[in-house]
Amino acid sequence: MSNIKSIMVYVFAFLVISTAFFFLSVTFQEVDRYNARSDQNIRTRLSLQNLSRYVINAAVMNPDLLEKTKSTRHANLFQVDSFAVFKELDTLNHLSSDRGNILTIQKLSRAVRSQFSWILRSNVPDSIVNDKAEGRIDHLEEISHLIGQAILRTHDVQEQLRTELDQTNRRMKRWMILFIFSSISLLTWGITALVIQKRKSEKKSRTLEFLLNKANSLARLGNWEYNVEQNSIYWSDITREIHELGKDYELNLSNAINAYTPKHRDIIMARVSAALESGLSWDEELQIVTPQGQKKWVRTIGEAEFVNGKCKRIYGSFQDINILKQTEIRLKRILKTHKDYLLALDESCIVAMTDAAGTILSVNDYFCRISRYSREELLGRTHNIINSGYHSREFFRDLWKTISSGKIWRGEIRNKAKDGRYYWVYTTITPFLDKQGKPVRYLAVRFDITSQKEQEHNLKGLNEDLGKKAAELAASNNELEQFAYVASHDLQEPLRMVTGFLSQLEKKYADSLDEKAKKYIYFAVDGAKRMRQIILDLLEFSRVGRTELNKEYVDLKELVHEVKVLESSQIGEKRASVEAGALPVVFSYKAPLRQIILNLVDNALKYSRATEAPDIRIASEEHTDHWEITVSDNGIGIEAEYFERIFVIFQRLHKKDEYSGTGMGLAITKKIVENLGGKIWIESTPGRGSSFHFTLRKDGQNLNTY
Repeated sequence: MSNIKSIMVYVFAFLVISTAFFFLSVTFQEVDRYNARSDQNIRTRLSLQNLSRYVINAAVMNPDLLEKTKSTRHANLFQVDSFAVFKELDTLNHLSSDRGNILTIQKLSRAVRSQFSWILRSNVPDSIVNDKAEGRIDHLEEISHLIGQAILRTHDVQEQLRTELDQTNRRMKRWMILFIFSSISLLTWGITALVIQKRKSEKKSRTLEFLLNKANSLARLGNWEYNVEQNSIYWSDITREIHELGKDYELNLSNAINAYTPKHRDIIMARVSAALESGLSWDEELQIVTPQGQKKWVRTIGEAEFVNGKCKRIYGSFQDINILKQTEIRLKRILKTHKDYLLALDESCIVAMTDAAGTILSVNDYFCRISRYSREELLGRTHNIINSGYHSREFFRDLWKTISSGKIWRGEIRNKAKDGRYYWVYTTITPFLDKQGKPVRYLAVRFDITSQKEQEHNLKGLNEDLGKKAAELAASNNELEQFAYVASHDLQEPLRMVTGFLSQLEKKYADSLDEKAKKYIYFAVDGAKRMRQIILDLLEFSRVGRTELNKEYVDLKELVHEVKVLESSQIGEKRASVEAGALPVVFSYKAPLRQIILNLVDNALKYSRATEAPDIRIASEEHTDHWEITVSDNGIGIEAEYFERIFVIFQRLHKKDEYSGTGMGLAITKKIVENLGGKIWIESTPGRGSSFHFTLRKDGQNLNTY
């Protein structure tokens, strides 16, 4: 907008000056014409005055000649003055341009020629000498009057010209003033505009310089120069910042090159040498190392300047591209990873792209391999080419209804290859939508699940067989359970009878039995008791996981207290200490949990050292999805090689006369823990004690019900 305004001002000023100059030129031309006319008018008046003198001085008007003076000298003067009259008359005819004077001069010319024409026909001197001259003064008054009238006319014309010239001069002064004023105004405005423009240019230049410096700072772009003649290096502030060097750091070519990593140092040296020798420029992405040990990627550009075939300087730019380069490296890695993913996808998946109508646009190699069709045979066709006829029309109608509404469809499809072979695929069809939400492409990714479907078929047969076996096993277990109850009842009754009769026998015949007989009765009763305990343990072992119980919130701290009450006799007998730390409240089955703690505490009391009172500690540790309960003692401990054996039914590590028991307590405990969905293990050191650990699921779910 300012440029248009300036142009308009310039045009207006030019028009004003041009107009003033034009009229000034016209005025100068008018002045020239007035001066020419004035000069001509003055010359006309002078000519008239000369004519008047010549006429008066003519011989006919000379008194001496009128007196018939016959002097030859006067005769010659007469001839000269008379011819001067005609000559001056011709001059007047040529000079006169005024209309009034032209008429007067024409009359004057006729009168003069009438008065002096005889001169042209006579030998004037001879006639005078021979007294033949005639006095011709009859027209003298008329000639004098005409000359006077003509001279007055020139005075009038001169006054008129002077008046017009004064008017023209005044007009010329006005145009001159306008011209000078316009020129001065234009010059003043131009100088002012130039000054303003210069200031604007300077301001714009400073702004551009600021923006350039700001842009260079933001772009991390600096510059540098190496003066070959002075062997000096200049780095801009940005270049120094990139190198992490202060302004007081002294630069030279050596430390500038040494700033690059060893790998790239040879490259920059070769580029500098080539520039010095051949003037070759360079543009390289290299890596530098700052004094702080930080590696940076930079872009360095250099160009040589030669004068008279000799390199004077090398200059260029220096840009920090570390972030960009790191991003590029990461991007290359990502692209490599994506390429690997795509390769893996292409090798493991069947991929096809179709248009909105289902026409195949592209397929991968896996599609061709599994379908036995070539790419040319598939492109431009629909998936009906591999339709096996296994699925109903409703199946495909629902499929198309899903994907045409912009939703993803997933499912299993059986296809038919070109050679007639059937194969199963798990398919995911993803629609690509336009801005209106309408599908324009469909991407189908499939996995070959033919072997899985075959395994499922085989597994189905196995499951059917397994179901039959399970039913047979359930029947067998029911029979075994009935047998266990019956056996326990039938076996316990004779044992009770044996124990009862032997006890009665010992009481009735105590005085008549010797020590050996009493010993035999003791062995028989003890064997019967142990046999009864084994039967009870077997019965308990068979019941694990078969009893229907209700889950409830169980405070393990209270459960330990109940166990201490149950074991109070043994605890008091052995002066044992049973202490429980912080224990959780769990949602589970109370009776099995009591049995676990009871068995572990009983085991700790049983296998305690005779020289030291049993010290039993019960603690807990919380984990993400379960609780870990630990029962520790200071008993006899066991070797690591027996850690698994102690949880096997009927496995004892000691003789029955050393430690009582049936060898089933820990086996029952393990079975209960595993049925609750946990696990149990032992940590032990012989002579120092053992720690039994078992886990309880936090969600309270167990694998079996009681």
